[in-house]
Amino acid sequence: SVLLAEAFRYSHIVFASPTYNNGIFSSMEHFLSELAAHNYQNRAVSFIENGSWAPQAGKLMREKITALKGMREVGTGVTVLSSVKEDVRENLIGLAKEIANDFRK
Repeated sequence: SVLLAEAFRYSHIVFASPTYNNGIFSSMEHFLSELAAHNYQNRAVSFIENGSWAPQAGKLMREKITALKGMREVGTGVTVLSSVKEDVRENLIGLAKEIANDFRK
């Protein structure tokens, strides 16, 4: 309930989840369902996924969130393959900059 209330306080949100059994980790899946049930809308969103060999969480989260009214994606989603390596670190920094620039608009 705390996360749900906090999500409504901000204009921008980053959804991050590992891929679990070729889907979204159950805690995040539940959170996304709660957002939809509470008519979450009109926000800027970004996505980070993690997976060892076949990351799917980003794609699946994107499908659920962009189906909601007035949602728009900021930046390019970031994929982490097990652990953050230097190239992924740079992608995360780039995503953070894109979010910050969008926030200033």
